[in-house]
Amino acid sequence: MKEQLILTIKQKIISLLNYIFQMYSQNNPTRFNFKLHLKKPKIDAEKWREMLQEISYSNDHFYSLRKNLRTIRQSPFTYEWSESGTGQTMLLNRSATDREYIIEHISAKKERSLFIFAAEDPSILIFSRLYHERRDVCLKAHLEFWTTTLNQRFQPSSKILENEAKALEWMRVSFKILQDAVKKHRQNSPDESLCLQLFFGNEQKIISKDREDYLSSTRLIIFNLDIHYKLLRSGGLEIKIYDRDKLKLQGTFFGLPREMMEELILLLVFLKQDFVY
Repeated sequence: MKEQLILTIKQKIISLLNYIFQMYSQNNPTRFNFKLHLKKPKIDAEKWREMLQEISYSNDHFYSLRKNLRTIRQSPFTYEWSESGTGQTMLLNRSATDREYIIEHISAKKERSLFIFAAEDPSILIFSRLYHERRDVCLKAHLEFWTTTLNQRFQPSSKILENEAKALEWMRVSFKILQDAVKKHRQNSPDESLCLQLFFGNEQKIISKDREDYLSSTRLIIFNLDIHYKLLRSGGLEIKIYDRDKLKLQGTFFGLPREMMEELILLLVFLKQDFVY
């Protein structure tokens, strides 16, 4: 009886908010169109697929994926995906009681919807599966673009190759230490999700419109490491790795860029399960 009363109150609040948002949108047409959905209507796989189909890869777009950052929303768990080309954003939050999931979607047309589901609702599982499929498609296309561009070989001197080999070895050791720390976290805190941030694509349209010296970037932030790769138009690789805001590795690599890219790909493959919600 109590739960039914709470649900009724929620539905009345949702209806009132929808009315307010509708009136506000009519008076402010440049603002987001906003619609709230509370448990019903049910959304099937085709509806989710249609919504997520907007997510597609383009070399000119910039993508960001952030998991479990409490600064995004006051929630014990958050998962955010945004894409610059269409302006689409997908945000998932879990309630403090773990009884509800909230999915916020901003479409390419700036239409904003908020879906509230019970934790056991099968719509959440359908959304999760389709969402991760689309995310993996974009990331795979991004990495394939990098691998193809890095295929061209330069003829650096033996000294340059020696220095790059040292940097590559440092990278391998550092990534191995990171993976060990992640394994330890999984064992000791299986119920506590990692805080992760992954950015990839063409970021210069976002932060540096006047720069045209690189094609694309990949950036991973996890624990105390900030790993930033930039794919140069010349086919080389610019890398900066920070440890607690201290620059530990910096360089532009033309002799062994593919090997260095492979290390990042292996790291992302290792972290794939941690990017799942």
